Amino acid sequence: MDDQITDIIARKFQGTASQQDLTILQQWLEKAAANRQEYEQLEQIWNKGAELFQSTSFNTNAAWEKVDE
Repeated sequence: MDDQITDIIARKFQGTASQQDLTILQQWLEKAAANRQEYEQLEQIWNKGAELFQSTSFNTNAAWEKVDE
């Protein structure tokens, strides 16, 4: 996977991809089944990461009190 596609995929996941980005990505996905498989794996990783960050909560006040001591 080249850097351009990597950047486009990152922008797609972040919701900042342009229409041109999406067209390039679609062409890349249609070029080979391996491309689609790689994209789907990255999408799963992205979604799993988002789930992990959403479920983690921190008590910043308690943490600050420990550091402040």
